[in-house]
Parts: sequence; structure tokens; C-alpha cells
Amino acid sequence: MFVSVDYPQWDVPRQEKARPKNDYIAPTTPFDGSSRYRSDFPMHGRTPRESFKPIENTVKSDAPFEGMTEARKSYVQHTWPYQVNAEYTPGYADHSLLGSTGHQEHLIKIFTYLLTYIHSYILSYLLIYLLTVQVMLTIV
Repeated sequence: MFVSVDYPQWDVPRQEKARPKNDYIAPTTPFDGSSRYRSDFPMHGRTPRESFKPIENTVKSDAPFEGMTEARKSYVQHTWPYQVNAEYTPGYADHSLLGSTGHQEHLIKIFTYLLTYIHSYILSYLLIYLLTVQVMLTIV
């Protein structure tokens, strides 16, 4: 009921399609089996590449290997101009670490020092805080 009032039907002429009609022209020559690709890119004669593998002309010996190579024959032994100490001494002054493995005693000393320092540092700040709070409470 509301359709005819809201959407009236208008007499509009029918339009032609915008695309052209099918204007196929059949070929005059029979199909010979070749495609456009084959005609544009003809197959050229391929020749296999020449091998770059080296010619194997090694001579194998039946004699056992003596362990002497060209590198060993041409090696020149140079003398070392410096004298090497027979006993090694470490370059640090604290010789208390020589008997320990992984410097365990040294680390224990460092950690105990740090813990006592941090402990006293925290206690001093805690004491200052408590004194400040006490002073503020007495003022109020």
C-alpha cells in the first residue's frame, strides 16, 4: 500500500549496453598447432655446457705415509728472544687467593663487608627517621 505512494513507477526507456557486440572474426587459415608464445620465442639449439671439473691425473703411491709434508719440510724454527720464567706468579698483590678455587674466600669477604655497610647504612637512616618522627610528634 505504501510502496506505490513512496516509490512511484516511472516510464524510463531501456538503454543499450555500453560494451560492443560480439564481433568475432573467424580465422581464414586452419589452425597449425603453434601458439603465439612459440612463434614469438623460437626454441634455439641448446648445447650442453663444457665440464670445468679438473682432469684427474694424480699419481697414487704404494709407499706408506712417513708423516713428512711440504709444510713441515719448509718450516723454519725461529728462536724466541725472551726468557720465559719457569714459575708463574699472578700480577695482583693479594696472594691470599692463590689457594682458593674461583676466589670463593675473596667473594665471601666482599659480601660480608657489603652486608655490614648496608646494614649500618639502613640502621642510621632508620634512626634518623625515628628521631624526626619523635620530634614532629612532640611539636604537635
